[in-house]
Amino acid sequence: MNVRPVVRASVVAFVVATANAQTVRLRLIDSSDHPVVGALVSLRDSSRASRFATVSDRGGLALLETLVPGRYTVDVRRVGFSVFASDAVSLHSNETVPLVLRIVGGRVPLDSGQTVTRDCAIAGTDLEVLPAWSAIRLALESAQLGRGLVAGQWHIRRFERWTNASGDIYHDTTFFGRSDRPFGTPNSERLERDGYVRVRRDGTSDYFVPDTRVILSEQFTQNHCFGAQVSDSIPALLGVRFAPIRGRNQPDISGTFWLNRSTGELQTLDFAYVNVPNQPNGRASGRVRFHHDEPGFWMVQSWKLRVPHMSALDEPGYPLVFSGWFETGAEAVP
Repeated sequence: MNVRPVVRASVVAFVVATANAQTVRLRLIDSSDHPVVGALVSLRDSSRASRFATVSDRGGLALLETLVPGRYTVDVRRVGFSVFASDAVSLHSNETVPLVLRIVGGRVPLDSGQTVTRDCAIAGTDLEVLPAWSAIRLALESAQLGRGLVAGQWHIRRFERWTNASGDIYHDTTFFGRSDRPFGTPNSERLERDGYVRVRRDGTSDYFVPDTRVILSEQFTQNHCFGAQVSDSIPALLGVRFAPIRGRNQPDISGTFWLNRSTGELQTLDFAYVNVPNQPNGRASGRVRFHHDEPGFWMVQSWKLRVPHMSALDEPGYPLVFSGWFETGAEAVP
């Protein structure tokens, strides 16, 4: 069984003011004058449409740009906290405005009593009724926008492991590289159209793990339904389950995002592959772990994929049989 999640390394440069742009040079501090690190900041126009978004760096600094002069507000969002909105700021043509914001506001714990607790009961267009989904999106958006701020600080340890049907390892390989994220996935449009598993003509398959771009995409929310659940084994965790919508028959994934119920911090994504031909249903699965470091930056810390290896018997006409496991994954290490 061939498993090929696509690994790409990319660096997102910090935003630099350009000509013919209006810029807010932002500094965020808390009530003790300490920098607010890793906050997702957005520049919004009078209609509340977002015109620019980025993440504050280790000094609490960020640059926000717009090509259109006008009056704007700055929204500051952090996982587990209420949204902070500044007073309106006027930006004139080719103007750079320095702005210091003291961020106040207490934590907002997730309240499972306000969520729908039936599995897969919510269509993607109605996800605003799930407060936990807003926390998930915020963590993923912050991780995506903040990759450039943690680039070069992590090594990526990748592994591939083969076992027989009894679980005994007969091949194990580990190698290191340097990147700002453990993995990347093909564009969401193709993934949602063609599925999360591609079966090749020779019978091998490519499995794809959803990255932040895919999960945040419109295609992902349109093609899945959602619901909330509480962990039976860890009451401190709140889960957001998802599954393919009715009638979607492409190879897909179903799973659960797990969050800290009191802080709203995203912990893991556990998922399994469904609608996969020639395989025991639900046996291929994976896990993505998320990391929120002390200063405030979010990132995908690791991923792991476990796929059954199917072999053909020598006799013609016999179906494929389970012969072992292929495991692969990667993690970011300092």
